[in-house]
Amino acid sequence: MKRATLVGTLLFWSVATAGATEPIKITVIQDASGSAVLEDYSRQFYQGFDLGLEYVTKGKMQAIGRAIEVTKQDTNVKPDRARSLLAQAYENGADIAVGSTSSGVTKAMLPGRQ
Repeated sequence: MKRATLVGTLLFWSVATAGATEPIKITVIQDASGSAVLEDYSRQFYQGFDLGLEYVTKGKMQAIGRAIEVTKQDTNVKPDRARSLLAQAYENGADIAVGSTSSGVTKAMLPGRQ
C-alpha cells in the first residue's frame, strides 16, 4: 500500500506541469538478461511494477487524465548499456526512469558517473 501511494504521488508530482494530452512516459531499466539470479528478480520486479500501476490507477492506466505508457529496457547487467538506455529514455521524452536491480548498474546510472 505504501509503495502504491508513493508511485501515485510521484507520478502526479513529476508530471503535473506537463501537457494534459501527452501520455506519462515511464521507462523501466532492469537486468532482464545476463544473470540467472537477476533475470528472476527482474521478472518479479516487472510484474510487481505493472500490478502497482494497475492498482494505483484502478486498472485504467491513467493519472491526472493522461495515459501511462511504460517502456521496459534490458541492461544485460552492463553498466555502460544502462547509462546509454537512461540517456536514450530521456531523449525519447521519458518523464520517469526506474532504475536497475543490480547496484553496480544502478550506480553507473547516477549523475556524474562515467
